[in-house]
Amino acid sequence: MITSTRSLTRRFLPSARTAAALALALPLTVGTAACSTPPSGNVAPYAVAAQRDPAFQSAFRHGFADVDGVRMHYVTGGSGTPVVLIHGWPQTWYGWWPIMPALAEKHTVYAIDLPGLGDSTGSPTGYDKATLARYVHRLVADRLGVRDARVVGHDFGAAVAFQYASQFPGDTATSTCRSPDPRSTRPCTAR
Repeated sequence: MITSTRSLTRRFLPSARTAAALALALPLTVGTAACSTPPSGNVAPYAVAAQRDPAFQSAFRHGFADVDGVRMHYVTGGSGTPVVLIHGWPQTWYGWWPIMPALAEKHTVYAIDLPGLGDSTGSPTGYDKATLARYVHRLVADRLGVRDARVVGHDFGAAVAFQYASQFPGDTATSTCRSPDPRSTRPCTAR
């Protein structure tokens, strides 16, 4: 029996829709798994990222706070005016690591892991920007006592920072967004 190439293709190759779904699912699965910090020896999972940087370890500390059923992770250090750093997707606080020591020279720095990313655990009531901004505010204002935050967001975090400033203008000194739109080359700043 001779089978045409066309029928073999239909039988063994996935449809374009299935192939597209698989192509999207793989990076999302791998990317999400990469967002949590892997354990390493006797080092706490949340501290692994900076374990080879003793200067960073002595200047910054990791903290956790429960916010409406979500255990939120943050890294803080320095002293001065408070700066809250909100990472993009699918990133963690560690995306801010290179600039945190310089910021800490004049500011108290808070780099957070958004709910569902990094070492923050639990399920928020929603993953939309407005809801995440409320979780960040509950962490920063209610748990950490910061009422005059300079909120800085990158990528998806820029939209969360914008929502934070919009919903809580009395607790926001400034809001700076970096790359909220992939086509943008300019930062947006609001007072």
